Amino acid sequence: MSTLGAATVVLLLLTVVLLAAVLARLRALEAEVGRASGVGAAPRAVPPPLPVAGAGGGTGARAGRTGPGSAVRQERRLAPPIRPAATARIRRTFARTPPPARARTPGALGPRPPPPAPAPRAARAPPPPHGGFSMQTETVRYDDLKATGRLRPGTPVRVTAAEPGPIAAPLEGDDQLVANGEVVAAMARELALRVWEHVPGTTAGRVAMLRVQVEHDAALYLADVGPVETPSPGETFWAAVPFEWTRLNRRGAYRLNVDLPVLIHIPGSAHPVLRRMLDLSATGCRVEAVNARPDEVVQLRFGLMPVAREIIAAARVVRSGKKGGTEWTAMEFVDLAGADRDRIVRYMFEEQTRLLAQRLRR
Repeated sequence: MSTLGAATVVLLLLTVVLLAAVLARLRALEAEVGRASGVGAAPRAVPPPLPVAGAGGGTGARAGRTGPGSAVRQERRLAPPIRPAATARIRRTFARTPPPARARTPGALGPRPPPPAPAPRAARAPPPPHGGFSMQTETVRYDDLKATGRLRPGTPVRVTAAEPGPIAAPLEGDDQLVANGEVVAAMARELALRVWEHVPGTTAGRVAMLRVQVEHDAALYLADVGPVETPSPGETFWAAVPFEWTRLNRRGAYRLNVDLPVLIHIPGSAHPVLRRMLDLSATGCRVEAVNARPDEVVQLRFGLMPVAREIIAAARVVRSGKKGGTEWTAMEFVDLAGADRDRIVRYMFEEQTRLLAQRLRR
């Protein structure tokens, strides 16, 4: 027997063995599938019905009962379980059925509600009673006031009884509301003051808190000092001062120092009085003191060079004071014509330019 023939016989034997193994595996898989699906398995025995107690106290078998219900229960017990493929088909069938429409919750899927209405704007506050000037409040240190010379001896002050609450308005009015005085000395935490009149709102010999106002340039500096015993007119007293003072920026427009003649007609006077204008702005001016009450409206007549036409304007008296030995009265223009206001602004600009040129030439 040749070598080729022996190899052929061996291959055939291996093929037969492999086919036998494959058939055996297929039979095993078929048996497992049959057991899983219940095909070919013997039907399970139906357990006998349990005895039920009769109405007369005896026992009876339910096996004798017949009817459609018993048959259905037996069929359910003997029926094979549903295969996974059938379960999947049932699920797909139910999945194709559209779900029932759900009741829409009011407002859930409806139109978007309109945005809330904006809050109404607060009404604009009425103008302050102190002449209509804008008052901007800020805090400054007492040490800074001393260092800048705002509290040097001889500085005019106004004094009255302190009121509860924060400082928000200047000390305005005549001598019945405030007392005039001056600074005598400024120490580390004490201030020496001298008043010329009785301090309104206080009782002689009683201890009280006093509100002090110092004016410098365009600002007012106020603080509540004390407690001190109420001073008599002309008496010098020492008062403890707070660490911080309140600054009120009075002027809403730039003021230019001027020296111009002005005619002032006061209601009730037969003839106008001639005074000297000390400073000027687009909103008001300051002149030498006149005999006019606060909030009284007077008439002003003054000219601005180089234009010869004079300006006639109504002005309301705001307050009076004294600075550097000169008594003055501050006024605010009332219903000033637009052309006259432009003339004032142009004049102030030209004067500033001229003064700047003089400084540069020096």
